[in-house]
Amino acid sequence: MSIREHALRITLLMAFVLTVQCWMLARNTMPAQDGISFIRIARDFSQTPLPTAIQRSSQHPLYPWLVSVTQRVLFLQPDSKTWLQIARGVAAAGCVLLVIPMYLTGLRLGNARMAFTAPLLFSVIPVFTRVSVDCMAESSYLLFFMIGVYGVLEFLRKENVWWLVLAGIGSGTSYWSRPEGVILTFVILISLFVAPFLRTLRMRWAKVIASGLILVMTTLLVVTPYMLLTGRMTQKNSLNHMLRKIIRAPDQVTRAAGSPVSSSVEVTVQPSFEIRPTALSLLADDPLDFSSKHSVAGSRFQGYLPAVKELIDELLEGFHYVFLPLALIGTMHLKEKRERLFFMTLIVVFLIALVQFSSGSGYLSTRHVITIVCLGMYPAIEGIHVLSQKLVPFIWWLTKNRRNEDTTESGDGRKVLSLQRKCFLVLTCVLTLFSLARSVAPLHVSRQAHLKAGYWLAEQASDHDLLLDTRGWVSLFSGIPAYSAHGSERAFRDARLTHVVLEEEEYLAETPRGHTFRRLLDVAGKRIGTFSVDGSPGTTVLIYRWRSERMASFWNSL
Repeated sequence: MSIREHALRITLLMAFVLTVQCWMLARNTMPAQDGISFIRIARDFSQTPLPTAIQRSSQHPLYPWLVSVTQRVLFLQPDSKTWLQIARGVAAAGCVLLVIPMYLTGLRLGNARMAFTAPLLFSVIPVFTRVSVDCMAESSYLLFFMIGVYGVLEFLRKENVWWLVLAGIGSGTSYWSRPEGVILTFVILISLFVAPFLRTLRMRWAKVIASGLILVMTTLLVVTPYMLLTGRMTQKNSLNHMLRKIIRAPDQVTRAAGSPVSSSVEVTVQPSFEIRPTALSLLADDPLDFSSKHSVAGSRFQGYLPAVKELIDELLEGFHYVFLPLALIGTMHLKEKRERLFFMTLIVVFLIALVQFSSGSGYLSTRHVITIVCLGMYPAIEGIHVLSQKLVPFIWWLTKNRRNEDTTESGDGRKVLSLQRKCFLVLTCVLTLFSLARSVAPLHVSRQAHLKAGYWLAEQASDHDLLLDTRGWVSLFSGIPAYSAHGSERAFRDARLTHVVLEEEEYLAETPRGHTFRRLLDVAGKRIGTFSVDGSPGTTVLIYRWRSERMASFWNSL
């Protein structure tokens, strides 16, 4: 197949992915909660010197930085709705561009069939289609990660160390989007040091050491600026706790400065009262507890067996159930042994890392397995091919008695091959439609009340309003700066706090935080709005007017 034909196939795939992403964006309004955090960070990047913004960011900065750059380049109005659209557009662009490295990787792992079908089916799996809607960093992460994977495969094929430079750049850049990007460099080093022992890749030790040094130096060149700015490997609290457990380091505060505030507007705490030690002592029998209903990350150690079970559940959902057995079937049918060794090593290391993360944090979501799903689509395509081969004899036997024409053996062979291709095409189309049926379903339907509340509050708002918004959606759609749930205690201390927004479930929850919220709102809150969506079993949103002067008298009375 010529370069022109490959370029045409890539263009068609990109057009298809763009169509799917546009459809998803048109049908969905609500981003994920983590997406709100990325938007806040992007706004912070546009208003704060970049080193300072990176230091106080709770997320790796590549994706929000791209969002902020896009806003400046396009000279768009920096309001909440515009930031949301930019964040979605940048994520969608990453999804479209991902086609290129996925296609090239498929060519090196298999053939043109795998190169075309793997990105096609991955683009319609629910775990991937929702990335742009949710305003998540996964598309930018996967884009550079797969560039790194392609660089490794080219190195294994040509043994040209310059391809390792590309792999190091891809791994390091993906790390700027998500911390697990550096796992790629680690796996490449493993593959390099087992290379001298493989018959298919007899590499001299001198070349192994030189290649390893080039790879490590390239990766460090890319990732070191981030580590120097932040003083740690990652800003993510859960991962920091896991790393501290592994290296037995003492616990420390990991949340970045300013992270409780879900808006780029700088919020300075202006207390209207002092929480006196004597007051706190009087509450010893019924203390105020602002902790979330979930324990602090890292204190929820659940053990390795529950973690493995949780990982299997998330893998099944991530692979949309049907693709996981296909990937297992196709794993042993990848043609090139050295590529297969690297590929399987990469997947196994990711699996081990996810088990460790899940066991230590007590938390794992489907998007955490998206890397394995992306990599697993290649053996899944091979699994579809193997399945079509197994089905052909049955179909041929079933239809042979219905044919009256005489055929030669060679003629039968050509028809069998044609039937196999048709069978593969039909299976691919069925799986594409099966995935699309789930992917195009509206997301976050139960959260539509937040959208309604946000628009209502925007009409009532003044320039001096400040929210405590435990979920973040109302702040996003109203454009009012807000504290997040993590800054609840700071918010109640702030004299400028005007509104408290929370879900009815949070208010009624029999948890320390729910009890604390009820006590405080009974003293200094007045409910001014209750929002739900008619005909929908979704969440009910409560809006309270907050009167800080009553809090002062409350504390004085204790």
